[in-house]
Amino acid sequence: MHELYKKYRPTTLDTVIGQAATVSQLKGFGSNIPHVVGLYGPPGVGKTTIARIIAGLVGATGHNIEERNIGQFNGIDDIRDMQDASRYRPLGGSKTAIILDEFHSLSKQAAQGLLKLMEDCPSHLYFIVCTSQPEKIDRALKTRITGFDLSNISEADIRTQLEMVCTSELISRQYAEEAITKIVKTANGSMRTALVQLERMIAGNFRDDVVASLKSDEDDFDAKPDLRDLCRGIIFKKGSWAGLYAIIRSLKDEDIEPARWFILRYAASCAGDTGSAPQAARCILEMREPFFNSKKEGFLGICYKLWAAK
Repeated sequence: MHELYKKYRPTTLDTVIGQAATVSQLKGFGSNIPHVVGLYGPPGVGKTTIARIIAGLVGATGHNIEERNIGQFNGIDDIRDMQDASRYRPLGGSKTAIILDEFHSLSKQAAQGLLKLMEDCPSHLYFIVCTSQPEKIDRALKTRITGFDLSNISEADIRTQLEMVCTSELISRQYAEEAITKIVKTANGSMRTALVQLERMIAGNFRDDVVASLKSDEDDFDAKPDLRDLCRGIIFKKGSWAGLYAIIRSLKDEDIEPARWFILRYAASCAGDTGSAPQAARCILEMREPFFNSKKEGFLGICYKLWAAK
């Protein structure tokens, strides 16, 4: 699975889809790309892809491009490792690029340790940070970052890309048109999701029930299975409130925004079914704004409201 997503991943700025403003700004820097770049936007719109392209543009190659998920490595010891690595220039004149995903998960202590390094970044070192929650980045750190806002990819751009992929993969035009029409509506602006769904459609021989099962399972590849149970609970009223309450209580505050995106995509994939459309629409309306102020408590209240709605 996910082979189409890997196969058709852009490798140059000219092949990036749906992010014209960011591409134009990056090209405008020419060879003077900032040493600390931030890519902000929802899941599946190209943050990590563009980060890898930037790494190549600054002259980093092979093992000199390092990717870390801050959600898993956010301690001060990890920052010290990066500080130690920054002291040594790569052989052969190459640069070093460190891509930090889920950057908003950085602990306060780790942020303080990284601040000095980003402020006085060595000439051979580049940081590219990616996050869907830029508002959570430490304020002092954020002032050192040249940020770019990525947006959801338009349905038109997703359709054009899927048509190209189907042509390249020798998919029948009849099947391609039916599949693309359905996928564009459920991808919710994510090219990654669209290509994963197309992969599943191909594997399922384009059966209608395959599309019906695309409930945002691919919104975040490492998403908790419990989130799907939460979605089923608030949209289809499956499960007890006690079970849903336990799922929500297990989430950390920083998990709420990714969970909201997951629920929105799940609801969007249900909106085409007559039976579930009204509740899916309520879910989309209630979840359309982030819970930055009310955090887990506000999220909990909205989930109960949806679950209890008649």
